[in-house]
Amino acid sequence: MSEQQISVLVVDDDAIVRDWVRQALNETEFRIAGEAGTSAEALELLRRRRADVLLTDHWLPDDQLGTELVRAFRREGVKLPVVLMT
Repeated sequence: MSEQQISVLVVDDDAIVRDWVRQALNETEFRIAGEAGTSAEALELLRRRRADVLLTDHWLPDDQLGTELVRAFRREGVKLPVVLMT
């Protein structure tokens, strides 16, 4: 495993999906920086923790799309790369 890991913020309303992502990234160059189930949780988490990549579901339960979450991050000056999954 690489000494320098890439931190990933995982946003998905389904805990099973978040668990699957966590297991898939286990023992790779990626590490989970945090997990959120809603866009509001993701924004709060990103204010407290640093992440290198955002991995987000497209459909979020608080009536936001993943693309809207990305726009909210950009408005706050966060320019991390994004992987949008659906």
